[in-house]
Amino acid sequence: MRGHLFHGGPRSFWTGVATQDQQPAVGPGQGTSSLTSAAVALPARKNVVLSYWSDFANDAIDFARVEVAVDDGSDHLSWDTVDSFGRNSKDEYTLSFTKTPTESGPRFEHRTIDLSRYAGRSVRLRFTYALGAPQFANVWRTGWYVDDISLVATEFREIGTTTKTRFGVTGRRAGTYLYRVRAVFPNGVRSGPSNAEQVLVTLGKNG
Repeated sequence: MRGHLFHGGPRSFWTGVATQDQQPAVGPGQGTSSLTSAAVALPARKNVVLSYWSDFANDAIDFARVEVAVDDGSDHLSWDTVDSFGRNSKDEYTLSFTKTPTESGPRFEHRTIDLSRYAGRSVRLRFTYALGAPQFANVWRTGWYVDDISLVATEFREIGTTTKTRFGVTGRRAGTYLYRVRAVFPNGVRSGPSNAEQVLVTLGKNG
């Protein structure tokens, strides 16, 4: 629909409604497609982060979700939703008011999800896109583009604490880093970790 949009190139995974099938406010009103990975063995005793880039722009109650299932060899896996867009998610609806790549352009967003609870197990990943009933006369289902999917296993270490809303990190060498935060309550109890944020340092302290 919007051409071969990609983040890392030269192409990405795409699903959506083809241009000739678009009827804003009319239909189609249903349909689901999924991209499922092969089984992946996650290392034990490691923090595991799923990283990918997403461009999702559709009608109001169309939605997408990222799911994980432990691969136990059965034909009926139990899928957990670990990220989502649109209907029944915490994200604001992402509406697409244009139908061509030159008008809308790529809007890739980097997403990271902590999968550490699956460490040491074999899992499958699934990216699912589903259409809801059409809502608006001026909205196009440009679909869902997913690119640069990766699983990163690492070990996090504490680098500092702060009572403020900002925390600066300096002196890093060039490279890719993952950061996450925890809250510490007055009684000393720590929250679970946030999702990790990936940062690319292109000019490090020795650069």
